[in-house]
Amino acid sequence: MDATIYVSDMETYEILFMNKYMIESFGKNMTGEICWNAFRRESGPCAFCTNDRLIDKNGIPTGVYTWQGKNPITNKWYNNYDRAINWIDGRLVRLQIATDITGFKKMETQLQQAQKMESIGNLAGGIAHDFNNLLFPIIGMSEMLLEDLPEDSLEYENAQEIFNAGRRAGDLVQQILAFSRQSEHKMT
Repeated sequence: MDATIYVSDMETYEILFMNKYMIESFGKNMTGEICWNAFRRESGPCAFCTNDRLIDKNGIPTGVYTWQGKNPITNKWYNNYDRAINWIDGRLVRLQIATDITGFKKMETQLQQAQKMESIGNLAGGIAHDFNNLLFPIIGMSEMLLEDLPEDSLEYENAQEIFNAGRRAGDLVQQILAFSRQSEHKMT
């Protein structure tokens, strides 16, 4: 797996080393530049700079610090592994190895969207079934009223309106159920 690797001075933030893959990712070798400016176009040390997390109060390296972030220049997400080490000249430096996780982030977003659609579909299906149970007596009773009332009466017209509204509501329930089934189908 390809990884970007760089080393920077922990006091001056000067980039001391970039591997070939990182040079290709950023389009140029920025050795000698200041890391927060070169890699993020910041005007000062990054608010989330890990330097203080890499050493204890006595200046002794504490181990690897892992974090995720999106780089504003490459527009990619990375898993970053930072560690304080002694450089070849003895000074304390930050070594960062980062792997591109942009594809995983996209899949994660798609999965979350699919889960939302599944939840909406399940909710819609439940509401449609409950609504259908309420419509059954409305349609049934209005149909029985229509059979018992004289066709030329005002009561018949009113019962007909209730029956027609119930049928339209039933059509709406069918549309909601169709949406619910589509949502379930898209998940499989």
